[in-house]
Amino acid sequence: MVNLLPHFDPYLLAHAEKGHLIEARPYKRVYRNQGWISPVILADGRVAGTWSYKFRGRSMTVEAQPFGKFSARVQARVEQEAAALGGWFGREVQIGWAG
Repeated sequence: MVNLLPHFDPYLLAHAEKGHLIEARPYKRVYRNQGWISPVILADGRVAGTWSYKFRGRSMTVEAQPFGKFSARVQARVEQEAAALGGWFGREVQIGWAG
């Protein structure tokens, strides 16, 4: 299962230990200074990357930033989730992948 979770999603909050959610290396990319929690790509219950979006006219750009290489299945599911989000906003979605 793959989901795009927004800023401050409850799934990421109130855990004394977070090792079951995210590895140590990308931890600060999600749990940032001043209590800011980034939007994340959740793959099989674990944080696998971050994402962001911008509106441009009638379109929406989703930028995915995986923490590692995604399988074709996970990448396709991220693209489906982004398209569904765009549909909710009534916008065409363009997706970009940051390495």
